Amino acid sequence: MDRSRFIITRSRMRGLLSRMASLLTDSPADMTTPAAFRRLLSLWGTALTSDKNPCAQAASDGLACLSDRGSWGQLRALNRPAILDVSDDRGGVAHVVLTALDDDYATLALGEKGARVPLADISRYWMGSFTLVWKPRNGKPRELAPGMHGEQVRWLRRSLAAARGAAEGVDPPDVYDQALVIAVQNFQREHRLTADGIAGLTTQVVLDTALAEPGSPLLLPPPRRGGHHPPPCVT
Repeated sequence: MDRSRFIITRSRMRGLLSRMASLLTDSPADMTTPAAFRRLLSLWGTALTSDKNPCAQAASDGLACLSDRGSWGQLRALNRPAILDVSDDRGGVAHVVLTALDDDYATLALGEKGARVPLADISRYWMGSFTLVWKPRNGKPRELAPGMHGEQVRWLRRSLAAARGAAEGVDPPDVYDQALVIAVQNFQREHRLTADGIAGLTTQVVLDTALAEPGSPLLLPPPRRGGHHPPPCVT
C-alpha cells in the first residue's frame, strides 16, 4: 500500500482548518490576556503599563471595564471593541480583540494585524464571554434605579433627551421618577435591551455609545442622531 497519499503536510492541514482554528494555532502569543488588553486599551489611546489588573489601570485613565456574557446582537448594541474569550481545540482559553462587526463577519485584532473571520466560524469557539472598555461620563459607574437622586440621575435624563434629539433643559430634575423610568424603558426597547426601566451598566454603555464622541472606537457606525452630547456630571 502506498502510504504517502495518507501523509498530510502541515501546510495542507492548515488549509483544512477553519479560519478561526488556524488563528488559534498560529497566533497564541497575540491571544494572552495582557496582549488582548494591550490592544484593546490602545484603541482608546491608553497604554498598558503592567500585566497586572488591566481594568484598574483603565480606571486610572477614566475608563471602565464591563464583563458579561452575551450574543452577537448584544455586542452590536453595545457597539464597542471587546475582548472575546474563546476556547481552543486543546481546552485552553484564548483572548481575541473584536474591532469591527457586520452581518456575517467580525474583524479580530491580533497584535498589529487584523483578520476578518466569519461569525459562524468564531461561534464554534466563543461561548459568549466578553470584556469591553468604555468611558463613563457620570462619575464612577453604578446601576441607576427608581427612587435615586443626584447628578448621575440628572446625567441620565439629559443623555436620554440627547439620544432622542431633544433638549432636557438647563436644570432637569435629579430624581429617578416614573417619567424617567418610562424614558429608560423606551430607550431599552429601541435597542433591544431588557425593558426593566433600570439603567444598569449595559444600558449606560449603549446610551453612551449612542452619543459617541467623534473618534471614539466603535464596532460599526452608529445611526445618525440629532442633539448634542450632554456634559459630564459633577460629583
